[in-house]
Amino acid sequence: NLDVHETTFAYQAGVVLGIPVADNIMLDARYRYFATTDFSTLALINTNVDSHSAMLGLRVGL
Repeated sequence: NLDVHETTFAYQAGVVLGIPVADNIMLDARYRYFATTDFSTLALINTNVDSHSAMLGLRVGL
């Protein structure tokens, strides 16, 4: 049973854009980038984690 503890720095940045398309209706576009600095895995390989995510949404005011 391996007991491995690794600490690394993680960060994220995001952008949100809201565009009115009609009265009380807003189209949302969102983007987020997430990443970590390099860290060692159990196989002693240096790696990092990163991801990109995008989302579209519609907000309706009642």
